[in-house]
Amino acid sequence: MHANKKARTGSLRIREDVPKYLLNLNIDSAYYAPKSRSMRENPLPHLNPEEAVYSGDNFTLSSGDTQEFKKMRRFVSSQSEGDTPVHMEGSPSQTELAYKKDQEKKKEDYQKLQAQIRLKYGVKNESPPEFQDPERN
Repeated sequence: MHANKKARTGSLRIREDVPKYLLNLNIDSAYYAPKSRSMRENPLPHLNPEEAVYSGDNFTLSSGDTQEFKKMRRFVSSQSEGDTPVHMEGSPSQTELAYKKDQEKKKEDYQKLQAQIRLKYGVKNESPPEFQDPERN
């Protein structure tokens, strides 16, 4: 390779992989947006989910830790105005620790509130009474 030529490998894909838009050629199938290269819906809804090669971008966006990641992003954006700035990309460990501490604090506050409500209204047991079927008597 010559010194003045640059290798362009950033946009290459493995050619053995079947593109999303070729999984189901039915006209009524899931819509493929060529500009964003996304297919939100499942192109093969009739297949068993365990057998499906691709289940759509919506499935990918709602699986794994993405929901927890979105909650953490909201936490970071709400903390940006606070006295201790948290930067998710700059210090991810510090962000996760602050997020977990905040979740624990919210849980403790909720439990204290529940205890105050029970005390105010005179509820003695912490769990609600069990359902008793009237036809069993």
